[in-house]
Amino acid sequence: MHVYRASKDGQDIEQSFGATLLPDPDVDRGDPKEFGVTIEDLLGDSLPKGQDPGDCIMFCLDGLQEFISRSIPSTERVRAAKRAKKLTVKAGVWEEEERFAQSKRRCPNPSGA
Repeated sequence: MHVYRASKDGQDIEQSFGATLLPDPDVDRGDPKEFGVTIEDLLGDSLPKGQDPGDCIMFCLDGLQEFISRSIPSTERVRAAKRAKKLTVKAGVWEEEERFAQSKRRCPNPSGA
């Protein structure tokens, strides 16, 4: 499991947590397929006041696998689109077009308010 956050300058992402989390061997025998991660492992030194660092967040392996399977294709598409835009802007062939929301802001208020 890897957790990322924006860098201080907001220009990049950096890893804030990374660990290999394996369920107990009992999972293979049909026992519950869950594992826990402590708040301290996730947040490190950034714990909110009054939060017990030993509190555990439980994850279901089946749910986590389903979430990852749904998320990866979307993440790849977004990253590919951002890379493509960056390269076309750098090459000087990107033409910025006005989006609907941008044009709507300039329209006068039809209700006259």
